[in-house]
Amino acid sequence: MADYVQLLVRLIHVFFGLVWVGGLVFFGHAVGGAMRKLPGPIAGPASLAIGKRMSNLFAIAAPVTVVFGVINQYMIAGNIAYEGSLWNISLGASLIIGVVMLILGFGVSRPSLMKLIALVEARPAPAPGTPPAPPTPEMVAIQQRMMKAGMTVTALGVIAVVLMVVAVLARNGML
Repeated sequence: MADYVQLLVRLIHVFFGLVWVGGLVFFGHAVGGAMRKLPGPIAGPASLAIGKRMSNLFAIAAPVTVVFGVINQYMIAGNIAYEGSLWNISLGASLIIGVVMLILGFGVSRPSLMKLIALVEARPAPAPGTPPAPPTPEMVAIQQRMMKAGMTVTALGVIAVVLMVVAVLARNGML
């Protein structure tokens, strides 16, 4: 029975990790790249709508990934101590990276997005047939902060995934 529980814990960790890191990579590169090619009046509202949905998804996937990763580590090793083996060092580093990603996501990206949405929604609607007003300097600064935080979190996520692959290979004697 314990083997099935551990398998379930591992599957939950991997699934939500794929949603989190895979979503970051997909959103940052595929969706973000496509949005940058659209005209501002279309790209702006679409980016905010997609960003809000992705932010809500990440708000679930990120903590679930970290929590189930710690549970998985505890179930395998009987503790979460990170002693000198490559397996332990890789998992410890990925846990630290995951926590940093959570802090950046919940401390920078998500609040910035919500602030940007509030600023956009507070603007008066343009008169029919006229283009929307350009973004304010505050909006541009928030967008730049979100872009930097997003790229940082995505890069950290990829590094964490590589470290976890190293840990699995090391644990199975392949490194």
